[in-house]
Amino acid sequence: MILSVILIGVCSFAATLATYILAAHLGVFAGQQRVMQKGAKLEALVRVQGAAVLNRRSERSLTKAFPRTLGVYEVMRPDGTPLYGSETHRLYDSAQSVARNLNIENVQPVRGMIGGTVTRLTPVLGASGALVGAVYYAFSFHPFGGNTDFFRVSLVIVMLMTPFFFIGLFTYLFSRRLSRKVNGPVQALMRAIQKIQARDLDFVVEEKSDNELGDLLEAFEKMRQDLKEALLRQWALEEERRELLAAISHDVRTPLTMIRGHAELLDEMDELPSTAARYAETILRNVDRVTHLMSDFHTVAELERGQFAIRPRLVALREFLGAKVVEYQTWAAAADVIRVDLSYGDVPGGVNAVDESELLSRGGTGLIMMDPDRFAQILDNLIANALRFTPRHGQIHLSVEQREDGLSVRVQDSGRGFMAGDESKVFRKFYQSDPSRTEGEHHRGLGLYIVKTLVEACGGTIAARNAPTGGAIVEFFLPVSPSSGP
Repeated sequence: MILSVILIGVCSFAATLATYILAAHLGVFAGQQRVMQKGAKLEALVRVQGAAVLNRRSERSLTKAFPRTLGVYEVMRPDGTPLYGSETHRLYDSAQSVARNLNIENVQPVRGMIGGTVTRLTPVLGASGALVGAVYYAFSFHPFGGNTDFFRVSLVIVMLMTPFFFIGLFTYLFSRRLSRKVNGPVQALMRAIQKIQARDLDFVVEEKSDNELGDLLEAFEKMRQDLKEALLRQWALEEERRELLAAISHDVRTPLTMIRGHAELLDEMDELPSTAARYAETILRNVDRVTHLMSDFHTVAELERGQFAIRPRLVALREFLGAKVVEYQTWAAAADVIRVDLSYGDVPGGVNAVDESELLSRGGTGLIMMDPDRFAQILDNLIANALRFTPRHGQIHLSVEQREDGLSVRVQDSGRGFMAGDESKVFRKFYQSDPSRTEGEHHRGLGLYIVKTLVEACGGTIAARNAPTGGAIVEFFLPVSPSSGP
């Protein structure tokens, strides 16, 4: 860039200087031609008038033919004595000197300038052809001398505008050259950036350049290679972790089942000491926790590896929700929560509160196409998460609204809600906003992550927020297709 600016300045200066020199020579040539025409006119007038030129009454006609703006003239006797003219001092000291210079054009260049001075001595002949006098005239030729005012003004304007013209011209030319030189590498860089944004690292930046952009492209290509290697290593480690997690969650199930079976047998023995019975209960309780954890790990592994399928089928939504609410009421009673209630609406914009018995009585209507197993898995995780953070004698509200384009579901509890700023983080894997809130719950932050993954796999969206009246709200939307049942 700096080199281009320097080149623009140098080229503009050189072109301007060349233009000035050319204009100066053009001005000299034009002025010289005009003055020489006037000189020829003066000589013609002298030849026509002859000896009458020596009479001072001819001064007016001579001055008109050769005005002072062009140069000077002087009429003299044969011995050099001046008679009249715009120049009146003696130029030649003798008749011999006058005779030697007749009809001779002398050109004297001006030192340090373009142009010079031209002098000429024209003889005045009498009727008999004898020399009766002479007319001397001199004119200077330079860029501004001998030319019309219009020519001089035009020349000044051209000289003033020339630097700006050449600066603009060379700026345009160098800009185009720079653009052609830069456009290729920049376009290659933009294509590479777009590929990386699309998570495509299987390409090579082949564009080359011998300037700073070339160095940038080489550095970018090196970064791409390093990034690809790092991501491949990370993906390999992630895949190994997923496989290990899936293997552990699968292999641990068998020993857990055996431990649970033996603990249940011990717990059912009548003659078992009270201490051993407490141990058996502790074993069963912890086996349940580990089993649930392994189940979550297994689900996460399936989701991340894409080893699960969405199998939609016709579902009687009212009957399905009624059965789930009955199940959730049992969960709520075990958690000492007052109840889990439900609002259901199948009219856009309207929500009708009904209880589970009424929902069950309406079975067989309101068929929709969906995967009931995945929908149940989503609801189970949301209700379980809500029960975990709902205080004793609290309440959980499940709202389902059937729209033309899908289901809008909201789960709201009466707990403390999410911590400020955590609404967008609660769906991260293993995320726990406040360890003190989950102390003793053996919670690993997988429930909402599983929910989000399932909802998005079904083509839906999910969000979390705090209710204005307190408590947490998790709401999601699932696109489903309504269908008329029998």
